[in-house]
Amino acid sequence: MNKVFDKSAGEKEPLMLDQAERGVIVEEYIRAKYELKVFVLYGNPIIASLQNGLNNVIDYIQEENKYIDLKDTYKKISNIAKELRLDFFRIDFLIKENIAYASEFAFRPSTTMPKNITELIYNKWLLNSIIHRIK
Repeated sequence: MNKVFDKSAGEKEPLMLDQAERGVIVEEYIRAKYELKVFVLYGNPIIASLQNGLNNVIDYIQEENKYIDLKDTYKKISNIAKELRLDFFRIDFLIKENIAYASEFAFRPSTTMPKNITELIYNKWLLNSIIHRIK
């Protein structure tokens, strides 16, 4: 436990993280097989980055995939999104034995992604914006 309180922010972490009071980092306690970064647009989880290890992307997946069952997790994410009324955010999970443990929530995600994934998110956002203007 004491090791966690001595842990410092990485070089590329925001200044606020470096200056924040130290607390418990969930990653220290959950030996996860995967990390899942789910991108949510207008209340709908649209794509997730499945990783094993720091920045080691295995695949970009949707709710139906060959790795893990996300049906219940995606339903919970949709409920959170509707409650918070956020247009776009990212929520990260640690996956261990097919159980998802929330580990981080980013309101303005700046994750670097391949161009085709960035375009997918942008096109869904653009389509949704057009639909809202028509209504």
